[in-house]
Amino acid sequence: MSSAAPRTAPGRSDAVRRSFATLRLLAAHALGERCLACGEPPASAADCRGPVCASCRRRLEVIGGRRCLVCSRPLVSEIDRCTRCRNRDYAFSGNTSLAAYAGTIKRLLYHYKFKVRTRLAGVFAEALADAGIVDGACCVIPVPARPRGLLQRTPARFDQVGLLARRLRRRTGCAVLIALRRLPGPAQKRLDYEARASNVAGRIRLVARAPLPARVVLLDDVFTTGATAHECARVLARSGVGEIRVVTVALG
Repeated sequence: MSSAAPRTAPGRSDAVRRSFATLRLLAAHALGERCLACGEPPASAADCRGPVCASCRRRLEVIGGRRCLVCSRPLVSEIDRCTRCRNRDYAFSGNTSLAAYAGTIKRLLYHYKFKVRTRLAGVFAEALADAGIVDGACCVIPVPARPRGLLQRTPARFDQVGLLARRLRRRTGCAVLIALRRLPGPAQKRLDYEARASNVAGRIRLVARAPLPARVVLLDDVFTTGATAHECARVLARSGVGEIRVVTVALG
């Protein structure tokens, strides 16, 4: 006599899934869940996958059009490089950002960095992976977080880029290498490129003991002037890395 459990009929299995989806949607409404991007309650079971509804997740797409090969900003009349990058020498080959720092992505990064909505790391990782910006063949090195002083009152006390790197590893199978650390120093916010470059110079240090791969992806949340990415890439290049590509969630 066979002891195998009876198989569930396909139609019944579909009905069970639909029932669970309906219950999840009802629970989301009862708990007052809302999309962190648009603020709307979930309209379907697909909206219950995470803190961002399906419609807003679809807006997390790679910025298109003619872009600078270095920073990925829009080009107007320039060819290949924008005016700023034409006059700067970066230690990385180029940056690819998922989206412009505006609208949906700006609101989500605010919730992620300052409201500590850590589940958004998975949303960003999914978008970067689905866009083909990061895949399983990459070795990802996160830009190190700035050490926080004891008197800082910001609630965000987690390594946002490090967490994003770990979610990318879970999503794509890519390697993640914590190779850099940052020494204490003033914040970069509100500084121009020259001031940022001077501020961060000498404050990025190598911590990896194993030999570094020939090609790496340097990961950060927002690409603004490229000064921090340049200093990180300069340290990596000096340590033998031949090709360094920057990937960021948003282009500031």
